Amino acid sequence: MRVKGNRVMDMNGTWTQEIPPCGGELNKTDIVMCDHEGDAVSGFIRRILPESQRARKWRFAGRQRGSCVFGVYWPHEEDASGVALEHGTFHLSLRDDTVLEGALVSASAVDRESGPEGQSNLQTVTVKWIRNDT
Repeated sequence: MRVKGNRVMDMNGTWTQEIPPCGGELNKTDIVMCDHEGDAVSGFIRRILPESQRARKWRFAGRQRGSCVFGVYWPHEEDASGVALEHGTFHLSLRDDTVLEGALVSASAVDRESGPEGQSNLQTVTVKWIRNDT
């Protein structure tokens, strides 16, 4: 593992985020652009697969503490229907210089016919980040 100051690794750069199928959903793949300064991480996530979700984008911000990275993510913009995309938290652990593994806890708004306004569905899924640029 690389050590840079107090950081276990430098997370600056491009990562691929892999989310395996869960609850009948398709496998998802995102591109993550990460900025890392001190213990702060932030950036932009763009869905590339499945094709039907390519317009989805999120921002994220968090912290790295030792071999752990944790934070929040939120929609970059609303979808065409005006409904905000999912938002949530993430917790990742360093496996080696090029791989982080962990979980996302995502919340998505419940439509008015399915439940009370403002209520969210929570779902926990596993996730892996793989460094694209070394």
